[in-house]
Amino acid sequence: MRRTGSKCPRIRLWGPPLLLEVKLTFLILVLIGTNIAHAATVAVEVRSGEQPALVLVDGKLESGDGDRFRYTTAFLSSAIVSFRSDGGSVAAGIQIGEIIRLKGFTTSVSRDARCASACALAWLGGTKRLMSAESKIGFHAAYTADGRETGVGNALIGAYLNKIGLPYSAVAYITQAAPRSMTWLSAAEAKKHGIDVELVGSPQVANAPAPVVLSAAPVVPSATPPPTKPPQVIGQQACVAEFARLRDDVQKKRPCCEGGE
Repeated sequence: MRRTGSKCPRIRLWGPPLLLEVKLTFLILVLIGTNIAHAATVAVEVRSGEQPALVLVDGKLESGDGDRFRYTTAFLSSAIVSFRSDGGSVAAGIQIGEIIRLKGFTTSVSRDARCASACALAWLGGTKRLMSAESKIGFHAAYTADGRETGVGNALIGAYLNKIGLPYSAVAYITQAAPRSMTWLSAAEAKKHGIDVELVGSPQVANAPAPVVLSAAPVVPSATPPPTKPPQVIGQQACVAEFARLRDDVQKKRPCCEGGE
């Protein structure tokens, strides 16, 4: 007897539609895996006591990395964010920089690290910016996917830099290099353009003479007399002197000759 009017959907387990569905699913997984593989990693190390946490941002910045950074650091009240990246999404770099500034984090690029393009924009968000003389921090103008400079992108960068308190000269300096070029930051250029940085690990600091600490008040010689010998020592010396005196008296009273008449 044939059953009719079944409400169950018919599922085809063969044929071109199923093959097409498998191919599409595989393509989606490949694309997802590709994005994950190239996205930046955000690692957090929580330290004991009142020391700020250490956050490492490593790799190319993708469009979703701003949200990933926000979720990963949401529980932190203080942190030092260290960067190692050649750039990526300008929007992600600006977003990470805004989060850093909002939370009052410090940013850092170690002496052996390179932080360029969008990464450098994120580094600028620190309320305190750390770098060494050997750090590679690079800026250039924003550009589209086909390599052309974009005024809209530069406008977004300018608005962000103004928001975090940098002057117009800093905006011009940061966006002056062409998309295929790079302006590498130095401590002297940072000072010239109003970008506050703290130089760490420099030879000038390492070889500087130790500071001379001056007392706030003059040292007044103590009026207390020098300590005297303990009473027991004085008593012992008196006994020794008395013993010597008695011995001398005995020797004086002995006869001058001994051993017979």
